[in-house]
Amino acid sequence: MAVAEDATGKNHAPTQTGEGLDSDNSPENSSGIIGKRAKSKRARVFIAISIALCLASLIYAGTFLIDEGEILSHDPFFDTSTASFQLANGSYANFTVERADSADERSLGLMHRNALLIDRGMQFIYPEPTELTFWMKNTLIPLDIIFIAQNGTVMNIEEAAPEPDVADNDLAKYFSLGPVKWVVEINQGLSAQYGIVPGTSVSFPE
Repeated sequence: MAVAEDATGKNHAPTQTGEGLDSDNSPENSSGIIGKRAKSKRARVFIAISIALCLASLIYAGTFLIDEGEILSHDPFFDTSTASFQLANGSYANFTVERADSADERSLGLMHRNALLIDRGMQFIYPEPTELTFWMKNTLIPLDIIFIAQNGTVMNIEEAAPEPDVADNDLAKYFSLGPVKWVVEINQGLSAQYGIVPGTSVSFPE
């Protein structure tokens, strides 16, 4: 948001006069066949275990890359604090928020991010209470925009959807219903899920 194999492991069955069995079919030769079969079985087991380990490693690596991608979607240059919403049942919904308290930081916001962890968000901080207009320029994450008055209560909440192919002049605008001191952006739908509504108290403990 910005402001305005081929490895089949086949064992050929021994023939009466061919592979691995002499024509006399002596006990010594039979023992040799048994030994070969045992070795072949161990080899198959070893191959199966190796394949399973490789697959497990790939699955783990894939999960790590997904998690890492989400982590890297957060800007390490923003300071962070906590936005704590006191809910009607007396519990709290807490989010780790990146603090945008300069004009440049507020203009950048959550632009160009491809993910936002469920317990993360962004806090826009203004020097004085101001009537604000937000838009979704270059913003790829559906968001709840929570406008917060100077007395620390939610004024209004707007659900904002990405508009990647829309010209600036045609982008939807999202307004505060009056002067606000803070704005918090979180993943869209979390306000309704947690019961964050107009009038909910908000604090920002360090």
